[in-house]
Amino acid sequence: MSAATQARKLTISARPKTRPEAGGVSAGNDFDFVTAGQRLGLTQEQLARALNLPARSPRHLNAGRGSNQPHKRIRDVHQLLSRMDEYVVASQENQWLSSRLEIFGGRSPRELIVDGRIRDLLAEFDRLRDGLPA
Repeated sequence: MSAATQARKLTISARPKTRPEAGGVSAGNDFDFVTAGQRLGLTQEQLARALNLPARSPRHLNAGRGSNQPHKRIRDVHQLLSRMDEYVVASQENQWLSSRLEIFGGRSPRELIVDGRIRDLLAEFDRLRDGLPA
């Protein structure tokens, strides 16, 4: 087993779902930027950057203004939060989000999120789920 795989297994482990739904998405599929941002340890401006939105958009969308939500990117955040529910121990989420991982060139998951690279994280979770090496 490679060192990268061992390190990944130290910070990500399978666990049963303990949250009824991924933070940031309500049962009505409305995206809650505040909750998602808090869970990911991001400011609204950082989350807006990750979703490629103007910095004021999260506040406007949370207030019910604006109708052109970037559904694909929001779905990516929702999927990331769901994968975190499945694989990252809840009490270690912040540690995992800020840990520098070799698989991502020494960058942290939080940095990748801010840079809009959520799909890179989703792909890594998919590899983990499928039992593929990093």
